[in-house]
Amino acid sequence: LGHVSAAPALIDEAGAMIADPLEALQVWIEYWRGLVEEWDRDIDAAYQAYERALRIARQLGHRTAIAHSLAVLGRLAAATGNDAVAATALGESLGLFRDNEDRWGMAYVLLGEARMSAASGHPARAAALLGTADTLREELSIELSPPDRQYREATIAAARGGIGQPGFWCAWGVGRKQAV
Repeated sequence: LGHVSAAPALIDEAGAMIADPLEALQVWIEYWRGLVEEWDRDIDAAYQAYERALRIARQLGHRTAIAHSLAVLGRLAAATGNDAVAATALGESLGLFRDNEDRWGMAYVLLGEARMSAASGHPARAAALLGTADTLREELSIELSPPDRQYREATIAAARGGIGQPGFWCAWGVGRKQAV
C-alpha cells in the first residue's frame, strides 16, 4: 500500500486545491479520506468522511460516486454491527452498480453483504455471497488490498464458525456458480 501514514496530509493538500466544495473531485477526496481512516482503525472518522462523500455525491447527482460511497458506508456498517445502515446502503449501492454494469462494485458490495449475513446468523448465505464475489474479482483480475483481505478473512471465519469448514466450502462453491 505504500506510505499510508503520508496519505492524510496529501488528501488535505488535494482538498485545499479545490475551489468549489461541490466539485466531483471532492467526493473522491472524502472517499479516500474515509478509506485511510478505516485502515488506521478510526471508525468514527471513516464514517464521517464516507457520509460527507455521499452527501456531496447526492448533491451532484453523481451515480457512480453515490454507489461507491454507499458501498464503503455499508461495508463499514456491516463490520461494526449496524445492520440497518448496512442493509440500506449495500442494497442501494448494489442496485446502482447493477444499473451501471459495474462488476467490480458488485463484488465489493457482495463482500459487505456476506459480512452482514455471517453476523446475522446466515453463514451459508455468507459463504455463497463470498463465492460469488470471489468469482467476479477473479474474472476481473482484481486483487484485494490488505485491509480488504482482512475484512474477507474475518467474514470467512464468522461464516465457518456458523456452519463448519465443509459446509462453508460447499456453500462457497454454490456461490461461485451464481450469476450476479
